[in-house]
Amino acid sequence: MIGNFLRRREYASPDLLESRLYDQESFYSAFIDDLNRAKSEVIIESPFITTKRINQLLPTITKKWRKGIRVVINTKPLDEH
Repeated sequence: MIGNFLRRREYASPDLLESRLYDQESFYSAFIDDLNRAKSEVIIESPFITTKRINQLLPTITKKWRKGIRVVINTKPLDEH
């Protein structure tokens, strides 16, 4: 267990070791920056994401998908939004 942790930590990006606090004004620009840095997979867990917000993220998500990066969005069914 310790060996795996140390091995993973050696490869961790310094950005992943920082913690930041966001509000409704700053979150999505930082989130899009994170999406742009994704190299293999994007998983979004958001039961309350709106159609409007998905439409704002769609250009970035589409670019990732076209580059072969797996994109998964888990949310409520459309009729529950």
